[in-house]
Amino acid sequence: MLKDEKGFMAIPILSVFLVIALSVTAILAGLAFGAKATAVRVYGYFGEAMNYAAASANMDGDTSQVALRTDLAKKHFAYAMAAMTETAWNGAEFVPNPNNKAIAGPIKLVEFKPVAPGDPVPGGKAGAPGYVAVIEVPVLGGTYPLIGPQYITVPMKQFGAVVSSRM
Repeated sequence: MLKDEKGFMAIPILSVFLVIALSVTAILAGLAFGAKATAVRVYGYFGEAMNYAAASANMDGDTSQVALRTDLAKKHFAYAMAAMTETAWNGAEFVPNPNNKAIAGPIKLVEFKPVAPGDPVPGGKAGAPGYVAVIEVPVLGGTYPLIGPQYITVPMKQFGAVVSSRM
């Protein structure tokens, strides 16, 4: 029984399989951590751009004009978001520079709308008027022959409250 070598060929095959499995696991874990880091960084920029847009669209402190100033708030949002992410705003997307490898592809602005107090916003209901924006952020992507660029995107939604400075 000790001189039986029936499992002799299974040992090298098993060791090669384990090396391949661990390598693939490490690569996928690295991609996942990179995608998460990109998403977290862009979400922070997104929140700051929304706060900037809400504050700058309401410089006079009149909260009754929030819905009328949506275009102004959107312009301020686009300016701030493009500056922070080092992208170019083309009216619908934030397109990264060819040298900017931190973002996989264009960030798409899906929606930008005014919100009244009591309307549903991310995290509950709005306590003050403001703006809600929805974007799609590509966290992983690549260009494939005969297909073109393909991305794995993460949808993000953010609320920027307009706070009155009047007394």
